Amino acid sequence: MQKHESSTVYLHQVLEAKLLGPGDLVLSVGSEFIENADAQGSTGKRRSAEAVKQDCELKAFSRLAPALKQEFPQLHLCVSVDSLYACGRFFQMCKDHDWSYVCVFKPTVLPTVWRDFQSLLPLCPENQLERTWAGGVHQVYRWVHDLSYVDSEGREWTFSAIQLTETVSSSQTGQKAIVHSWSDPEMLDSPRLLQYKGEVTVTAIFAVRNCYWGVPVVSARG
Repeated sequence: MQKHESSTVYLHQVLEAKLLGPGDLVLSVGSEFIENADAQGSTGKRRSAEAVKQDCELKAFSRLAPALKQEFPQLHLCVSVDSLYACGRFFQMCKDHDWSYVCVFKPTVLPTVWRDFQSLLPLCPENQLERTWAGGVHQVYRWVHDLSYVDSEGREWTFSAIQLTETVSSSQTGQKAIVHSWSDPEMLDSPRLLQYKGEVTVTAIFAVRNCYWGVPVVSARG
């Protein structure tokens, strides 16, 4: 709830599925409210805010996913999500609906797999792609295949991980390097990496994001 001088805006968290298109086009194709009941754990144990957020979004996604599948039964989807979704529950839902996915990959999420990824990168020098873009942006993609993860229910998952080091040159700030990492269940090669910059369209990419819907209520004054 946000109060202003003459109105109050009531907010509700919503999980949104957005179609990512060329030219920064973004279209909303599905929505699912995150309910208060989604925050209630089954064990009754105290949980961190991050664990509650993950549980809420995964429960909302479990309701959103069947609706998307029903609406687009023949469309091959690639679901783009943040690191909260990097777990067996999400991987299984994508497998059930025959979807691909791209997850943000962080050291704090699947830490054992992250350590394997970092230790294997120097052993795969051939898995590298460099690109230079207008404006002084230089990108180096590096990747590792066949990383393995066993989730809490004993299911084994195999995926590739990609690391992008992006160096931006500026006359004011000099060079600044930014590192991004993703995990992807499908085998990658150099041409497929280009689709992350929107140059190759082989599938429909959906981004699932947590956002707020607001309803303004104007106060009546005499």
